[in-house]
Amino acid sequence: MRALARKATLLFLLTSAFLLDSLPARAFHLRGARIWWCANAPESDGRVRVDFSIEVAYEGSPGLTSETFHFGDGTSTSFLLEPAAIHSGWYVGRGTLAHHYAPGTTVEARLETCCRIDGTNGLGLNNGPSGPLTVKVQLELRNPFCADPIINPYVRWLSGGLGDTFEIPNNVSGGWDACRLPTPAEMGGVPQPDGLTIDPATCVLTWTPVSGDPAKVWATQVRVSEDGVGDSAFDFLLGFDADRPLCRVDRIEPGPPTRVHVLVHDPRSGLQSILVTEAVNTTVQVPPFTEGDTVPRTVVGTKVQQNQSSRLELLVRDVAGNVTACDPILTEVVRATGRPERHVYAGIPAAERFVTVLNGDPGLHALAVEVNGRKFQMTGLRPGEERTLDVGSQGPPEGTSTFSLTAHGKPGGSAVVMIWDGNGLGRPGPAVP
Repeated sequence: MRALARKATLLFLLTSAFLLDSLPARAFHLRGARIWWCANAPESDGRVRVDFSIEVAYEGSPGLTSETFHFGDGTSTSFLLEPAAIHSGWYVGRGTLAHHYAPGTTVEARLETCCRIDGTNGLGLNNGPSGPLTVKVQLELRNPFCADPIINPYVRWLSGGLGDTFEIPNNVSGGWDACRLPTPAEMGGVPQPDGLTIDPATCVLTWTPVSGDPAKVWATQVRVSEDGVGDSAFDFLLGFDADRPLCRVDRIEPGPPTRVHVLVHDPRSGLQSILVTEAVNTTVQVPPFTEGDTVPRTVVGTKVQQNQSSRLELLVRDVAGNVTACDPILTEVVRATGRPERHVYAGIPAAERFVTVLNGDPGLHALAVEVNGRKFQMTGLRPGEERTLDVGSQGPPEGTSTFSLTAHGKPGGSAVVMIWDGNGLGRPGPAVP
């Protein structure tokens, strides 16, 4: 029975060794890594057990990954990282290790792996080649201590560009004494971004970038130390996200009930919030999402009273602080009996320069549009036709606008009309003054 148990143990060890060998570190181009550790009280033989937790942010699809960790005392081991957080196009792998050290020793443990991002998934480095990523931690094993990590994203998206000055806080847990920027050698050969400094007391980075490709990112690393205990490190990226999040009308359902589908998306820093700032004669469904979500989401506005106009206004903010407002006006224009009636809408922002008609069946024959005294005609409308008019084609209006819509055709005909910014249109049809 004991022999069988030994064979089973041997088989398990061989299987584990094969698994580690079959899962080499992926050349997936890394966003960064961090290490934190806990030194326990000395055991009966005097040795100190240190528990390590290692995270690595990989580009690509999630999967098991093998890395090698160097304990700093001449030994190393391979270990597995399992997906701990999955994002659009990248993921975070996490693994744990334990190691015993002689008491009172000072060592520098490290993770060295390859390679930093090089543009495969749209990102690339400004301040170095796609070389090795190195993250080191110093352990002074004299007292029990837990080195908490720096809790921050692996890419710090900044709203701005070259020449701007940024203050970048770091959320450092625990009672650290000082923060510093590692040397290029400590980062695997990558220099710090030009113009980057750090406040040792607060760990706040100050950065004024004056050169580089804004479409690429910069690698950096912060090391935080506790006197008499050691330090920890966090490697991450700095990048610009000057583009506002996307917020555009995706489609309209004429109904009834009439519904407008608004696409919201931020592929870089991700969504932070979707705020409904106005909803007139409209019920709004905002989809659930988590902060930093880079997956496209759809907000749906549904008209309550079909024979009245409705208005939906959204304010969309991304993690970098960029903001987009979108506020389509959705109404139904009916050709009633008697003299054609004008429908007036005031206080429309200058960006709302497009009028889209979804004609009914029976529908309108024509729609007269007047904007700040300038007159346009949409004639020859066919049943079920969709047509878009650009009322700013002769120069956008200054300030806000007042729109009036007048339906023409046989009594009983109707159309759904939307006044909006045209975000997402290919090439709207020409305006007819």
